[in-house]
Amino acid sequence: MQETMTTQLEELARLRHEGPSEIIAEAVKIGLSKLYVESVLGQYLKKRISRNKAIRLAGLDAVKLAEQQKRIVEKDLAWGLGRG
Repeated sequence: MQETMTTQLEELARLRHEGPSEIIAEAVKIGLSKLYVESVLGQYLKKRISRNKAIRLAGLDAVKLAEQQKRIVEKDLAWGLGRG
């Protein structure tokens, strides 16, 4: 059964012994961080920023993972088009 965000918020507050505002603040922080990294990696993969800048902004592990995922997608695409 899918829980509503309100139910999830209440449950998190209970489990973490924190108020809803603290939970929401942490969720926003985590969400913004993820969106930032995704945006940096998107710019790198579109060749709008350098690899070095992407590493500086998103971290080496994130850049390596994005490169690996891109290679896998390209390989699958080539296979699907009969070129692999």
